[in-house]
Amino acid sequence: SHRPDGWYHLSDNGIPSFRPIAEVNDFKEVRLDSMARGDGEMIYYIAGCLTEDATVDFYDATCKVIGKQIAFVFEDSVICAPQVNQGIESGNFGISINDARLAYRIWGALKKQLPPSRILE
Repeated sequence: SHRPDGWYHLSDNGIPSFRPIAEVNDFKEVRLDSMARGDGEMIYYIAGCLTEDATVDFYDATCKVIGKQIAFVFEDSVICAPQVNQGIESGNFGISINDARLAYRIWGALKKQLPPSRILE
């Protein structure tokens, strides 16, 4: 079944939960950035922060899964799944993407889903 774009818990077998931790509409600000890896390949990175209310929920959710992964899901696919090392109380997040086309597709979708005031260019 369809999942809204956003952050999710992952089961032990790598399947995202059905209820998101935070959806895209909970994103307060996002920006697209890139950097070269040591081998010269580019890594794209969407950095953002959550709204105040979503930050509280994100912190609670990440405290419960320390040592496990959460996933950013876009169009029903897991894009990245970082391990949670501690509860994330700042509400800041990063989405790492190795594929330029995919990075720009996600960025374009975020720009359509969020008000212009939440997009940092």
